[in-house]
Amino acid sequence: MSPSVSATRAGLPQLIVLLAGSCMPVLGAVLLFPVLPRMSEHFAATPGAAVLVRGRPDRSRAVRPHRVY
Repeated sequence: MSPSVSATRAGLPQLIVLLAGSCMPVLGAVLLFPVLPRMSEHFAATPGAAVLVRGRPDRSRAVRPHRVY
């Protein structure tokens, strides 16, 4: 036996919630991207600044092993 499902339609509030939820991550990334270099410079003396600012370690300074072919 399945529970009864009402046949109501989604309205404007549901549309706004769905659109806001899908746009906010993209908007946040676009707005923060130009500021990341300045944030990295500001927190350069802080240990682990690359992880705190960018969310990942700074790979440009890491020693990479050579590939063996």
